[in-house]
Amino acid sequence: PIEGGHYVPILGRKDGQFMVSTWGALQPMTDAFFSEYNDESVVYLSPDYLDGTKKSPEGFDMARLQTIINTLPSA
Repeated sequence: PIEGGHYVPILGRKDGQFMVSTWGALQPMTDAFFSEYNDESVVYLSPDYLDGTKKSPEGFDMARLQTIINTLPSA
């Protein structure tokens, strides 16, 4: 059993798996492991990264995210 846990940054995906930095090395993490053990997620967004249309080069839409966040129940 896992006790406690720790912050593990997901740095990207490779060969269908998340690539995370943990235990001093870059490690693969399966979707199944993520689904089983992840209990909290944090996303870092910078308005400076978004262009004049409020979308990133990858198509991220900040306004859409804000709309979704506003529909979530408060804790």
